[in-house]
Amino acid sequence: MRLHEITTAPGNDMKRLVMLRLMVERGHKPEIADASFSKGHFSWGDLEKLGYAKRESEKSRHGANERWIYTGPTPIVLIQNVNGEERRMEMIKGDVTDGVEVDYS
Repeated sequence: MRLHEITTAPGNDMKRLVMLRLMVERGHKPEIADASFSKGHFSWGDLEKLGYAKRESEKSRHGANERWIYTGPTPIVLIQNVNGEERRMEMIKGDVTDGVEVDYS
């Protein structure tokens, strides 16, 4: 299987990060779940570990308002669930997600 044909992320953290790094570096536009962690997909947390994403967080009344900034060298495809519908959006270096309220109570 070729890197650009992969749609799910391996469970092994090291393999997962190596595969994601190669996909980003080679411009294969990996699909990224709009979450800090996702079992079946690559996620913002994976990109952050590789230095390709930065989380911004502001304290709020019940937790935090978080957003992600993509800093990688080539485009990715962000997968979001909006009102029960899956939405895909290409992101390039410098793009920022909408803020999301995260409840830590």
